[in-house]
Amino acid sequence: IPNLWAVETIDSEAKARRLNDAWEGAGHSRGLNVFIQVNTSDEGSKGGVEQHDVDAVARAIVEECKGLRLLGLMTIGSIEGSQQRPNPDFLRLRQLRDDLNAKLGLSLELSMGMSDDFEHALELGATNVRVGSRIFGSRATNATQ
Repeated sequence: IPNLWAVETIDSEAKARRLNDAWEGAGHSRGLNVFIQVNTSDEGSKGGVEQHDVDAVARAIVEECKGLRLLGLMTIGSIEGSQQRPNPDFLRLRQLRDDLNAKLGLSLELSMGMSDDFEHALELGATNVRVGSRIFGSRATNATQ
């Protein structure tokens, strides 16, 4: 996909390396923006790297994946967290970002918030939000398909 701007679902060093190899192998001259997806709610049903592994994945991208550009961190918080103010999942992601910025000398963005909580995510520093259902409407669940 030559016009691909970013991938927000990097959740392991291995996935970062595979994406890097594919991107470079396709002959792209520019780096691909990536976000590390973090499981900030520690839910087994959620994707994302565990919080204690964020540093290792970030270092692998920055040091080994020359075809990738680490742009930020992303989370899909818990339903319970989205009902709290401030949202603890968003606060965790912001703290992880601040720690990485200090350790690696970066200026990372935050991708957090969806249609129902994007305004709060913006208040807590989100630079990217995912508002698909606000634009396209609700998706059918597996039970209704």
